[in-house]
Amino acid sequence: MFNLPFLHKNAAETERYIFILFLSGEKLYGFAFEEANSQNQSAIYQEAVDPFLKESAKKVEKIIANCERDLGENVYLKRTVLVLNSLYTTESGAIREDFLKEIKKLLKTVDLDNLGYLNFYEAVLHNFEKEAAYLFLEESLYDYSLYEIEKAAIKNIHKTAKAQEFGETIKDLNKQLDDKSEIIAWLGNAEEKPDLKIKHLIKESDLQQLLVKVYFKDKQSVAVEPEKEELKSGVLPLAPGFGTELSSVPSQSFTQPKKISFKLPSFNLKIKFPKVSRQVLWLGIPILILSLGLLYFIFFHQAVITLQTKKENFSSNIEFTVNSKSEFVKAYETRVSLTVSEPTTGEKVTGEKAKGEVTIYNGLFETKELAEGTRFISADGVVFVINAAVSVPAATTSANLGEGLVTKAFGKKNIELTALNIGAEANLDSGAKLTTEDFSDDEFYAIANNNFSGGFKKTVAVFDNADAVNLDKKALVMSKNKLQNEFKKTRGDNDVLFAQTISTTGVKKDYSAEINEEVNRVTLSYEGQVKAFYAPYVRLAEMVERQKLKDKEFVQDSFELSKIKLISQKNGNYLYSAIGRGQVQNFIDRNILIDKLKGKLKGQAQKILDEERNITSFQIQTKPLPLPYLPLMPKAIKFEFTK
Repeated sequence: MFNLPFLHKNAAETERYIFILFLSGEKLYGFAFEEANSQNQSAIYQEAVDPFLKESAKKVEKIIANCERDLGENVYLKRTVLVLNSLYTTESGAIREDFLKEIKKLLKTVDLDNLGYLNFYEAVLHNFEKEAAYLFLEESLYDYSLYEIEKAAIKNIHKTAKAQEFGETIKDLNKQLDDKSEIIAWLGNAEEKPDLKIKHLIKESDLQQLLVKVYFKDKQSVAVEPEKEELKSGVLPLAPGFGTELSSVPSQSFTQPKKISFKLPSFNLKIKFPKVSRQVLWLGIPILILSLGLLYFIFFHQAVITLQTKKENFSSNIEFTVNSKSEFVKAYETRVSLTVSEPTTGEKVTGEKAKGEVTIYNGLFETKELAEGTRFISADGVVFVINAAVSVPAATTSANLGEGLVTKAFGKKNIELTALNIGAEANLDSGAKLTTEDFSDDEFYAIANNNFSGGFKKTVAVFDNADAVNLDKKALVMSKNKLQNEFKKTRGDNDVLFAQTISTTGVKKDYSAEINEEVNRVTLSYEGQVKAFYAPYVRLAEMVERQKLKDKEFVQDSFELSKIKLISQKNGNYLYSAIGRGQVQNFIDRNILIDKLKGKLKGQAQKILDEERNITSFQIQTKPLPLPYLPLMPKAIKFEFTK
C-alpha cells in the first residue's frame, strides 16, 4: 500500500482569484477579486515605478502581498490580467517592441500567469458605451492621446506631445477639441491638470470599479454552447497582444487548467499490455504521427526573418534643458562617507619674551613715579616694560667740609623688566644699560643686574581657513568621482550622466583641528548625499525622434550622443548642446507584421513582405526543420535587421 501525492492547496486557491495589474506609466495599480464573487475583493494598491519597468518586480510583489493579505489565508495570486495605457502600445493597440521584453521579464520574475491584456481606452469604451459621442483624453508619460468615440467605437486618434511649457501643451489640446464635445479624461499621472471642461474625470479611486465591471461585462458577451459550460468563465477583449508568454492574442478562457507535475514513487512492477488488433494499430500510427507533427509545429517550429530596410544616416545639432522637470531626465543619488587628509599650509610666529632684573638710577632731586608699562630701551633698540608701578627715590647730596666737596648720590630701585616683543634679541647681558625717552640718559637709566633669559621666536605650521577650503574642494571632487564610478558600474554605458549637475545636500564636516591650531596635518571627515541628473539613451533617442524625426525611428543600438557641452546654467536649469547621430529607418510595427505572417506559407509570407514599402530585401529561414510554413505562435517568429 502507498499513498499518491495530493495536489497542494495553493493550486486550488489560485484558480479562484483574478489579479488585475494596471501599468499607467509612472505608477503601478493592482487589486484582486474572487471570480465567483466579485464582492470579495482586495483594496487597490499603487506603487511609484520607473516607466520602463526597471527594478519593478519588488513593487509588484509588494502589491500582490497586500492583496493576498486582504483576501485571507491560503490565497496565492497567479492568474493575471494586464491593463496598459497608451505609453506601452502603438495606435493599433499592439504592445510596443521596446516594452515587450521588460513586461515578459516582469511577469516571469514575479511568477504570474498572464491571461491576456487590455488597453485602458477599451475599458473606457465598455464603461461609457451608453454615451452617443464623446472625447476620451488619456495622459501618458510623453503625450496626451485624444480618442474620438461614437457609439462605443473609436473614429479617430490624435496625439499631442507634452511641450516644455505646460501652457503650450494646453494650446495644442484646445486646437483639437470641439467645445460642444463631452470630455472624459484619465490624468492619473499628471502633476498639472489641463484647464478643460471635463465632464467625467476618472480618478484613481474609480479604477477598481471600472476594471471589475469591464471584466464581467466581457464574460457575459461570450456565446456559450450548452454542452460547454466550462467556457462561462469569460474572455478578454481581443486586442492584439499576447497570451501566457506575451506573444499571442489574449487567451480565450481564464480557467484553463494548470499543468501540475509530480513524480510517483518508483516500484519494480511488471506491466502486461493488452493485445491490440491490427486495425486499431494501423489507425493509431497515423494519429500518433499527426499528433507529433502538430506538437512540433506548435512548440518547436521557429522562423527567423532577416530584414534589410531603407536606412539613412542622421546627424544633427540639438539643444536640450536638463532640470528636475525634464521628462527624459532622472535623478541618480548616492551617499558618501569619506575622509581627506592634507598637510597644513598656514603659518604662525610663536615664542617667549625675555625677562631680567635691573636697578633704576634716579639722578634727579625728586622722586619719580613710573606707571606699569613704562618703556626702557636697550642700546640695540630692544624695548622693555616694567610689570608694575614703581616709585624711584630722588637723588641726595652730602658735603665734605674739610675738602670743600659736595657729593651726589643717585636714588635706586630694583625692578623686573619684560621685553615688549618675543625673540632672543631681548636676552641682554649683565651690566647692559637701558634708558627712557622721558629723561636724560645720564640722569635716569637702568642697569641689568644679571643676564636676561627666556626670549625666543619661531615660525610654526597651523591650520588656517585656506586649508579648510582646500579640504572641502578635495572632498567634493572625491564625492563626484565616487558618484560617477558608481553610476558607471550600476547603469553601464546605456545612460548619459550630466556631470555638471552634480550637487551635494545634507553635508556634515568634521575637521580634526580648530582654525589657527598648531598642527602639521589635518583630516576632514565628510558625509552627505550626492545627486546628479542622467538620461537613459532610449529616452534621449525618443527625445531626438520627437524633435527631429516624424515617421522614422533609430535603428536599434545605432543612436549616440557626442560632444555634450554645457552652454549655460541658471537657477537649476542646465542648457546643453550636443550632436545626435545614428541610422534611421521608417517605423516598422513588428507586432502587426507578425500577426499577418503567422501560420502562412513561405510564398504567402514573401508576398506580404514584398508589400511592405519600408523593407528592401528579406530572407526567411525556418528551423530546426526547413518547413515551408511559418509558425502559428507569434513568439516563434523573430526579426533580425541587417546593419
